[in-house]
Amino acid sequence: MKKIFWIVFGLLWISFGISLIKHPNFYDSRHGIYQNFSQIRWPLGGGFIFVGTLFLVVSFKMKNGKTVDFICPKCEKTVKDIEGKDIYCPKCGTKMEPLEGFYERHPDRKKG
Repeated sequence: MKKIFWIVFGLLWISFGISLIKHPNFYDSRHGIYQNFSQIRWPLGGGFIFVGTLFLVVSFKMKNGKTVDFICPKCEKTVKDIEGKDIYCPKCGTKMEPLEGFYERHPDRKKG
């Protein structure tokens, strides 16, 4: 959901920048305000396009995927990770295992 927000937000900034470059005059009929951005339309519109592009880059750099819960077999600290590769416990440095099925693999660790 966050990724979609960043993509839509980036596209809105880019479209606003293009619109500002194409049509630099703004008139608000409700409040009777007239703004003429023709002198600064390129830097201002380019700035909006640049910011929108940054939002798009950030959205594509975001990690996708399902988070996997890991548990340390030594100290039983749990951690969430997206990649799911070799994860080491931040507390004791032991290689962590997936939480799913941990207590079936280690029945002696069950509490209760």
